[in-house]
Amino acid sequence: MIKIVTNNIGLKILALVFAAFLWLVVVNIEDPEITRSFLVSVSIENEDVIEEAGKVYEILGDSDSVRVTVTAKRKTMDKLSASDFQAVADFNDLTEDELEGVQELQIYITTLRYTNQVSISSRVKYLEVNIEEEEEKTVEVTPSYTGTPADGYLVDTITANPEKVTVSGPETVVSKISYAQAEVDVTSMSSDVDINADVVLYDESGEVIADDRLTIDSDTVKVSIVFSEQKTVKLTYSTEGTPASGYEVVDVSGNVSEVSVRGAGDEFEGLDFVIISGYDLNVDGQSQTVTKTLSIADYLPDGVSLAEGEPEEVTVTISIEPYSEKTLTINTSNIDVSGLSSDDYTIEESSVSVTVSAPEDVISSIDSGDIEMSMDLSDYSDGTHTVTVDVTLPDDVELADDVTVTVVIDSASDDNEE
Repeated sequence: MIKIVTNNIGLKILALVFAAFLWLVVVNIEDPEITRSFLVSVSIENEDVIEEAGKVYEILGDSDSVRVTVTAKRKTMDKLSASDFQAVADFNDLTEDELEGVQELQIYITTLRYTNQVSISSRVKYLEVNIEEEEEKTVEVTPSYTGTPADGYLVDTITANPEKVTVSGPETVVSKISYAQAEVDVTSMSSDVDINADVVLYDESGEVIADDRLTIDSDTVKVSIVFSEQKTVKLTYSTEGTPASGYEVVDVSGNVSEVSVRGAGDEFEGLDFVIISGYDLNVDGQSQTVTKTLSIADYLPDGVSLAEGEPEEVTVTISIEPYSEKTLTINTSNIDVSGLSSDDYTIEESSVSVTVSAPEDVISSIDSGDIEMSMDLSDYSDGTHTVTVDVTLPDDVELADDVTVTVVIDSASDDNEE
């Protein structure tokens, strides 16, 4: 019996090894080991260590999540998800001297399921945090509003209660806070009202400061608004004086077209518009655009004042431009010629262009029938001459360019014919 067992013992061992190898190959083909990574959120323990030290912290970059690389059989891997892993950083790992500035906390990664079937990469990962002193700052709350109240009403007064709030948080963030604002919408309102409004923090450049690490002792304040009656009046503009010769006022406009005013009495009730005029808008001798900045209140009747928030000044622009031009074509046969008979001269051009300038409201109605032309040839001798034509124009119309014609004089031809 022993001889049967030991006979060809080497071949039998080799066969056994081959069979085991073949089994492993088959198993690995059907259920091989694979490697996969999962993105796992990092939880933090013992945050009270930071709080008790009077500090606050900030997680830097994207280190609050960690990619976990694991190896397992395919069948096991297919059952795994990110929730099957736990990543923890513990503030107890820091010494007292390390509770300041940028620090690294080791992240401990564990498997919550299939612990004996899963292998986690041994690479050490860290959570990066910035630890700094906590600071408090008291800032005034500025109440403000958006929107437009009901017709005939305006915001008379607006106040906030409390008037100040205390903000606490990281020193580097709190130091940037310049002011706080509480804003409410008054669209279509007419009755006095109290509204709770969120407190919003701003830096000195007017940018909102929003940071989860900031704490405000009062996130909201009560904004009280008192309304009063108002009316809107238009602003009109009128110049005085006359611009330089050949120039006209083509437009007078202000950067404010209407304002809200408050007041009482007959003057207020009958006020529909405010005229801004007089010496301040004098254009005598001007030949270019004039800009004036004026106080609107100076032109309001007694007992009437600007509503709160309305612009106090208006910039008035007086556009002064040269007269408009117009070119007309007139037959030279319409020129009244004196000094020679019609047989003694010939005008080579059959027509001429006459360019005139005038204010816009005048030039639009000018036509060739309004223009008279003449020339005196009594002082010209035989030959070809360029003669300037005398042009007579209506009032307020000027000649932009001289009008000339080419005249050929041959008075001797009449003598030869005789």
